[in-house]
Amino acid sequence: MSNEIDLQQFAKALLKRWWVILIFVVLGVVLALALAAGQSKYYQASSTLLAQDPRYQWQFDNTITPILDLSRDMQRELLAIGRNQRVAEQAAEVLRTSGQVADVSTGEILSQVNLRGGDGNTIIVTTRSPNPQQAAAIANAYTDSLISLARQVYGVSQEVDKYQAELETATERMAVLDDQYEAVRTRTGLYTGSETADLALPYSPKQQELLIKGERLAQYRNTLDTIRYLKTQISKAEPGADLGLLPWELLDDPLLQSRAILTPAIAQANSENKGTLLDLLQREEQVFTATVDQLAGETEQVQATLAADWREYGEISRERNLARELYFLLRRNINEASVQQRADPGVLVLIDPAVPPAEPVRTRQLAQVLTAAAVGLIIGVLVALWLEFRQGRKTPESVESQHSATTD
Repeated sequence: MSNEIDLQQFAKALLKRWWVILIFVVLGVVLALALAAGQSKYYQASSTLLAQDPRYQWQFDNTITPILDLSRDMQRELLAIGRNQRVAEQAAEVLRTSGQVADVSTGEILSQVNLRGGDGNTIIVTTRSPNPQQAAAIANAYTDSLISLARQVYGVSQEVDKYQAELETATERMAVLDDQYEAVRTRTGLYTGSETADLALPYSPKQQELLIKGERLAQYRNTLDTIRYLKTQISKAEPGADLGLLPWELLDDPLLQSRAILTPAIAQANSENKGTLLDLLQREEQVFTATVDQLAGETEQVQATLAADWREYGEISRERNLARELYFLLRRNINEASVQQRADPGVLVLIDPAVPPAEPVRTRQLAQVLTAAAVGLIIGVLVALWLEFRQGRKTPESVESQHSATTD
């Protein structure tokens, strides 16, 4: 029963002060209408992107392999990338450069752009602007910047830039080694006039010198062996033996003939004089031994010089070949990356670009008015109850004071 009485009191209080509630309701509606009238018109443009997994993976074995990873949420990853300040900076730069939106800042771009996930794996880029053309331009610029950044993150653009820089360094290195290689070939004469090490090419000056000295050394050693052989045969001959039977034709040697000290004819003429023959052979042996020693020393020097030339040539050739291999490897990798870029459309594909909207965005004016009226109603009810409660407290106090005055 008390609950019914309380409800009746509340109802009476609200009916008694209906004008208070009406005032707050009217104030809320007027305020909502004023705010709606004061709001400026704005236009909204949207572009739609499709988020997809990377299709290819760059291999170093000269192949490009398709890949499929079902565990990744590319839509969430790309939404996180899309909210990056780099995207807004690049979009602002494009807008300023193209003249579509002058004096636009990164902060303004971020405040006007909204990204959200759509149906499936789509991403919606929405922009608001007082100008319809600017709204579409900002949406498209932001979309292009997002696609570009996504290709940098998931594509091979960074690898291409890195290998391109390394290719420039390798090119400079190869040019330096080519110059050093040619300098070594020019100085040593090894394989001069050919790009390859062809053994059929003419010998270098040092090789020719070594060949000539080797041939002369062999001739002198052969003549010296002949002299020593005849000398040994004479020493072994018995007393009274006919020395004319020895193979004196061996002395028919160009080197001995040029000296004309010991020839077959001279040996035959002194065949009965063993001491004279031994003396002549001893003198020739000394001369040819000295000549052989000299030629052997000169040959060793030429061999040492030629060995050093070959060592230097081998080192510069190896370095040059390694540099050329690295150069061609980098070129091949860059070509493969270019093929992959053409074959792979990227993880973001533009489905629907933004177009300038024909009409501004319509605000929900009726919903705003009803919401403001409801809020005003609630506030009015609370104020009316508060006033009623306040008056109820004052009434008993006034009655008590009147009773006290009457009693006195």
